[in-house]
Amino acid sequence: MSLSSKHLFLSSSQKEASARLEYAVQHRQFCLLTGEAGMGKTTAIRSLVHQLDPIHYHYLYICDSSLTPKLFYREVLQNFGIQPAFRSTDAKRQYQSLMLDIYENEKKNVIVILDEAHHFSDSMLQELRFILNFKADSMSPLSLIVVGQPILRNLLRVRQL
Repeated sequence: MSLSSKHLFLSSSQKEASARLEYAVQHRQFCLLTGEAGMGKTTAIRSLVHQLDPIHYHYLYICDSSLTPKLFYREVLQNFGIQPAFRSTDAKRQYQSLMLDIYENEKKNVIVILDEAHHFSDSMLQELRFILNFKADSMSPLSLIVVGQPILRNLLRVRQL
């Protein structure tokens, strides 16, 4: 049985993480949350998700250390009841159309949370750039929260996302 996030004591660093996560969600931004195992990353995510109004937000939490770009698009599309195209390029187009449709027509903000990202393959780390690329970077219809251990910061620096 897991403890409700409203019953947890939040340290100052957890409060700071929560505030930054809330800001990223409100402004549809990319957010990188790193910390050692057991430092409260999942608690911060759980607290954030607990606060989301389902009328205005739709979130998707993916915790898969072997996530590939193809599996990412498949997971997102299936979560929204869409049969993913067989070809990866077509699934990417479906994903982009879906995110824009939800934002522009349903007036909802999508939050995608990718956990255990420090285990992601090079191809998945590179795909993060495309996941965020909408309308030549002029806007983003979603918030992407990437969670992992501190090594993830170095992996992203090396990949220069």
